[in-house]
Amino acid sequence: MRKMFKVFSFTALAALLIFFSFGSQAWAGDEKTDDVKMQTVCPIMGNPINKEVFADHDGKRVYFCCAGCIDKFNADAAAFITKMEKDGITLAKTPEDDHDKGHGHDDDHGHDHG
Repeated sequence: MRKMFKVFSFTALAALLIFFSFGSQAWAGDEKTDDVKMQTVCPIMGNPINKEVFADHDGKRVYFCCAGCIDKFNADAAAFITKMEKDGITLAKTPEDDHDKGHGHDDDHGHDHG
């Protein structure tokens, strides 16, 4: 009787381990496992971004360290966006209510343009 209990216990434990091992893989597959890498540096100067200084292009918002970088970006915005996305950076989307407001586009915010 004791041997049968040990066999049953071992079988039940093995079944649970198999279930949780395969079950967790299925659940993990349901989640998005790609890490999102948001923009943290200015595409022009490489400095940390200031989220008050940005430009919107084709529904994407690009942040800069200072307002002086915006003109350089606008000269070839598509190329800068393509490079950032190839580097794995996920750009913020232009908020629906900001499409025509131009927030941060012309303000210097006291930053040195280098």
